Amino acid sequence: MARQLIEVRKGSNPDIRLAIVRKIIEIIRAQEPGDFIWVSRQGSRQVQLSARPADNAALEEYLMREFFSPETRQP
Repeated sequence: MARQLIEVRKGSNPDIRLAIVRKIIEIIRAQEPGDFIWVSRQGSRQVQLSARPADNAALEEYLMREFFSPETRQP
């Protein structure tokens, strides 16, 4: 898969972090509308997640922790 540069604006989101997570979810749903395997930055473990709209809150919460939690930040 080729790298892409995707511009994300805060828009009506409460902060830019949530705007980024929502854009990631949009990209995921374009590829996988149901369950998918996420390779976590935490020790490269694999996690099964759902991209279904009904599971949106849980997916947003997981990705916010994955990308923006102080414990997951890499030096």
